[in-house]
Order: sequence, then structure tokens, then C-alpha cells
Amino acid sequence: DTSVWYFTKRRLQTAVDSAARAGAHELDRGGSEEQISAAGAAAAARMGFAPADGANIRIEVREDNSVRAVIRSRAHMYFAKVLRATAPTLSASAAAAAPSAPPPCLTILEPSDAQALNIDKAKIVAPTCRIQVNSTSAEAMKIAGGATVDAAQICVTGNYSGGGTSVPVDIGCAPLSDPLAAWVPPDPGPCEFSPNTIKETTTTLKPGVYCKQIQIDKATVTFLPGIYFLKNGGLKVQGDSVITGKGVGFLLIGDSKIEIEAKSVIDLAAPVDGPMAGFVFAHDRNPKAGLEHKFVAHSDISYEGAVYLPKHYVTYQGHSTSSNIPPFTTYIVGRLKMDGQSELILNNNYAASAVPVAGKIGAGVVLVE
Repeated sequence: DTSVWYFTKRRLQTAVDSAARAGAHELDRGGSEEQISAAGAAAAARMGFAPADGANIRIEVREDNSVRAVIRSRAHMYFAKVLRATAPTLSASAAAAAPSAPPPCLTILEPSDAQALNIDKAKIVAPTCRIQVNSTSAEAMKIAGGATVDAAQICVTGNYSGGGTSVPVDIGCAPLSDPLAAWVPPDPGPCEFSPNTIKETTTTLKPGVYCKQIQIDKATVTFLPGIYFLKNGGLKVQGDSVITGKGVGFLLIGDSKIEIEAKSVIDLAAPVDGPMAGFVFAHDRNPKAGLEHKFVAHSDISYEGAVYLPKHYVTYQGHSTSSNIPPFTTYIVGRLKMDGQSELILNNNYAASAVPVAGKIGAGVVLVE
């Protein structure tokens, strides 16, 4: 019985660590005390300690903005029952908190090339979050042509050229590991659709496996909720099109790429559950090298969730109107180029969005006790 109790105690400590971390993540996202408590309790339940199993779970937010979790559970007895012994109560506690650094909402993963982030005559607006450039180049980030960058923090592993930043640029920062490296893309399955060009019409598309490029030209297209697997083709938008979809995620496979080159309205929000929860656009783990994705929609762009293209070059030109700025948008890409008077607005108001934070996009949390 004693050996079983020691084993249970180790499991209990693992569970309470998970509960504290989950609560701290929810606190970092701006969740209420009820949501923080629920997140911690759910994490403990996944480890086998739930009220239904006799566990007592307490989650509290402390004055230092850390979350403390305590779990108490009555130990099981086998042989000790013969001696009419009283089962001991096992307990464990832990506390976790988010670091003080603002969470990244633009992460450039290119490790060494020059101008991994190239901003010319453009603007980045990210006042509550961090811009991270991993390149070790002496010109890892280039700001030119009167471009401006407004962010809570700007971190560059190498160095940069230009000016126009709202805060001093931190150079020599440690590179940030891919925050979504552990994500496992869903399996697409066999081909289901091979669409032709959708031109000068209004239509609706449904989720599934598309094995040729979806081409949209001067059309209004609504994407129904679900996952759109784009095999060896991708998505191309031309003309003054209107593209909308709530709860949609696009998974690019093989040589698929995004080519939005239009004066269009783009309004997309990621799924709230399932394997693509939190992702608007993402590529699978074996993409074709050297792909360039273009997000060039000059009228009105709104992507709620994550744009995850960690090995590719992204060109961005577009704007979000004041009435259509999503509360949560983050880009994790290999390289990013912006020009043409474009404006990229990034947010990390997770609590205001129904879209979940995928992987470790947030600032992350650490155990403090």
C-alpha cells in the first residue's frame, strides 16, 4: 500500500503542475476566475484527478498574478484494510505564472538570411505584443521608405537597419523556438473536389479535400465551417472578390500556396475546435521548399487566428478597416516582406476571441513553485 501511495503522490504532483499551468495560461489570455478554475480542473481531470473520483481541487489567483493549484485525494487501501487503518489524504500544490515579456504576435523563424523581415513604405501595428526576428544577420530586419513599427517589444537576434519604431529595438535576443512545433496536422485523406475557376458569381464552398487550385475571380464566396485540405494547388483570389468564412482552416499540402492578389474583402476566422483549432492558414510538415505566399488584398483583410507558414516567404499588402479588426491575429512565418503602403494589424486579446490559442503562441507559463 505504501508503494502505491508514493506512486499516486508522484501522479498527483504531475496533475497539480498541469492544473497550475492551465490556469496560468487562462489568466494570461484574460480569462475570468471561473474560467481559470475550470481550466485548472479540466487539466487535473485529464490526469485522473477529478471531483467524481474523490479529488478536491482548488485553484486560486494570487496577488502576484500567479495561479496556485492544490489537489487533495484520499489514498486507496488494499492490504491496510485488514488492519482497519484510516486511508491517508494525499496532497500536492504548485503555482505557475506567465513571464513579464509580452507574447509574440509576429514571429520570423528564418535563422540567418538578411532582411528576414523587410518593411518598406508600410506599417505594422502590434501595440500589446512582441515582434520576434530570429535571423542572426547584421540586417535581419530592414525598415525603409518611412515605414513604421508599433509594438510592445521588438526583438532581433542579429541586427537591423532603419528606424521608425515605437520602442527601442532589442538586438542580440535569443531566438524563439517555433511555438507550434509540436502541432500535428490532420490527415487529408483522398481527393474529394477538383474545382474550376469561380468567376463573377456568388457561391458557397464546403470543407473537404481539394486537389486542384481553388481560383476565385470577381466572385463572392462563403466557406462553410470546417477544414479545407488544399493538395498541390492552393487558393488563388483575383479581382474585386469577397471571401468570408467563420470556423474555417486551410491546410496547404505539397506545393500548395496562397495567392491573394486582388482589391478584395477577406474575412476569415479559424475553427474553434478540432485539429485545426486556432489556425486560419497552415502548411503540413513536408512543404515544397521555396514557396512564396502572397496576401495582397488592398481593401480589407481580417484573419482571426494564426497564419502558420514557418518555412516560407510571405508577401503582405493590405489593410484592416477600424470596424473589422480581429481581437486575435498572429503570424508565424519563415520570412515576411511588406510594401505598398500596407498595414498589418496584430492583436493578442485572446479573451475577446472565440478562436483558441493554438500550441504555445502565448507568452507561455512557467512553474514558480
